[in-house]
Amino acid sequence: HHLLFQLPYLYVHLHVHTEYSLLDGINKVNRLPAYAKSLGMPAVAMTDHGNISGSYKFYKECKKQNIKPIIGMEAYYTVNDRAAKEPDHLGKSYYHLILLAQNNTGLHNLIKLSSYAYTEGMYRKPRIDDALIAQYSDGLIATTTCLGSRASQLILMGEKKAAESLILHHKEMFKDRFLVELQLHKDEEQQEVNKVLQQIASKHNLPMVLTCDCHYTHEHDKMHHEAALCMQTKTTLSNEKRFTFGDIDVHFASHDWTWNKASEQG
Repeated sequence: HHLLFQLPYLYVHLHVHTEYSLLDGINKVNRLPAYAKSLGMPAVAMTDHGNISGSYKFYKECKKQNIKPIIGMEAYYTVNDRAAKEPDHLGKSYYHLILLAQNNTGLHNLIKLSSYAYTEGMYRKPRIDDALIAQYSDGLIATTTCLGSRASQLILMGEKKAAESLILHHKEMFKDRFLVELQLHKDEEQQEVNKVLQQIASKHNLPMVLTCDCHYTHEHDKMHHEAALCMQTKTTLSNEKRFTFGDIDVHFASHDWTWNKASEQG
């Protein structure tokens, strides 16, 4: 029942992709804050892939709607030196890492991390590494993120001890600003990862957060998102082998929808 205990009375989305996650997120910055407010949410985050380009527009729109903007980024993280242009032992060049600005210091550090990722860490994606995080982690909250994170990938490879070590490593870097992120998706891999993450969180008394990894606003937007993915991967909806989110639902869910899904999964 860990999921239920972590769900606040008013649910706030902390993992959200907008149109600034090019051809991946289709939430509109000029509409999303108003929609979040209509759902009774006091705040909303923006965590686009590798950049914070939409942050000023997002901030202004949130202030217009009188809800709190949480500026963040789903950074591309590498365990190698950011200048090394080679994959790691899992064959990966980068992983996902959610970063959220806690204050102005965090926002300034987020800007620096995004800039250095492009100028010093570019290899397939603009990447950050431990050295950059150590230098610019003040004022930033981080999470274990999605299935694209290194911790999740280690768990799926059966390397649970390594995943635990990585989580403790990031806990040391971010102190009490590191959260174990659980997602509601029903697919087997996510459920396996959730189970192990909850075990690690309980063992080390780490705080947990529940997210939906929002890529579009309404449930009926799913096919529009699938079309955007087709554009990104240069294929068509009729292609049975195309990249797809499948049955995974990543809309901007209401508190009640999230509560019901969490209750179903216990």
